[in-house]
Amino acid sequence: MILTKIKIHQYKGINEEKEIVIDDFNVIVGQNDAGKSTILKSLDCFLNSNNPSKEDLNNNSTDNLISITLFFNPSNQSVIIDQNIETTFEEEELINESSQLEVKKVWDVSKSRITADTYLVRKNVMLLIFSIFINVIFTKTTQRTNSSF
Repeated sequence: MILTKIKIHQYKGINEEKEIVIDDFNVIVGQNDAGKSTILKSLDCFLNSNNPSKEDLNNNSTDNLISITLFFNPSNQSVIIDQNIETTFEEEELINESSQLEVKKVWDVSKSRITADTYLVRKNVMLLIFSIFINVIFTKTTQRTNSSF
């Protein structure tokens, strides 16, 4: 899988959610205190489970949550799960609306023991289930109303 994008929110010098697109070859340049090291440290937090501290929270933050999201292009790559069963992230419906594997970690730095809550952002399956449910209810209601005449 290839890393395609990073989103950072309320980490160090980044207050508003910042989206960084990753290409095949990347160079990070900028003035002092522009956030170059913040990008690399956010990747370190995410990938190496180095939890941020209260001091890493942006000074202008309105809450105590730091979030970092990584996006990967699974490109229909096969993966092995349980006893050599081959599948893809797409077949397992683990991709988001953009056909990317989106993994988000959120740290509440107000807690005494800081750990990441990890989320996998998927296509809106619940919306589809809700639509089917509404259609079934509507169809049954219409049938009952028509049969009472």
